[in-house]
Amino acid sequence: MAALVAGQHVRRGVHRLGLHRPNSLPEDAFDPPDSVLCQRATRLVDEVSPAFLFNHCVRTWAFGVAVGIHLGYKFDRELLYLAAIMHDLGLTDRYSGADWFERRGARAARAFCLDQGMSERRAALVHDAILLHDQFQAAQREAEVALVHFGAGVDVIGFRAEDVAVATRNAVVERWPRLGFKREMLPLVVREAERNPACPIADHLALGLASRVRAAPFAE
Repeated sequence: MAALVAGQHVRRGVHRLGLHRPNSLPEDAFDPPDSVLCQRATRLVDEVSPAFLFNHCVRTWAFGVAVGIHLGYKFDRELLYLAAIMHDLGLTDRYSGADWFERRGARAARAFCLDQGMSERRAALVHDAILLHDQFQAAQREAEVALVHFGAGVDVIGFRAEDVAVATRNAVVERWPRLGFKREMLPLVVREAERNPACPIADHLALGLASRVRAAPFAE
């Protein structure tokens, strides 16, 4: 954790010096891929999620795209979108259960993708991106896995927010409002940690996740 925070301070310092600053991106950079599979995944998440959680999932996509462009990653837009939009299925009532929410969501998303005719390899990547989205090792995996991790990190705690131009951050939030995200999200993850004390989110809470959520560079 200390190394991650130190890295963030270094990146912010570099940007303050005018070096490697992220560029503002046009709004259409964040338009979801127009495939039938993406449309169906969006409908599923919209159907099962409260509005604040649905918007968070779309912002995870948008911020993942922004970080990926800034870092020069080559990524599959459909795979990134599918993993981002479905990454919190495990926090919804439909996919509740005794196992870690990351595992439940990953399994549900993989099954959905396979049912829609996606190949095993591509469905496995969506699964892994969701399973690892709140774990630090995701940053060392395939671009799509890393960018779901980074996109969620920007939105939840401001991790790698310095890799997204302020104007871009504001445009994303205007398009998909936060709807009291800080207030609404914490009870969900606390509930998961209480149910599963050995899960990754419980470790994050023990390391101060709640205070980092409240300090994220967003009003709500």
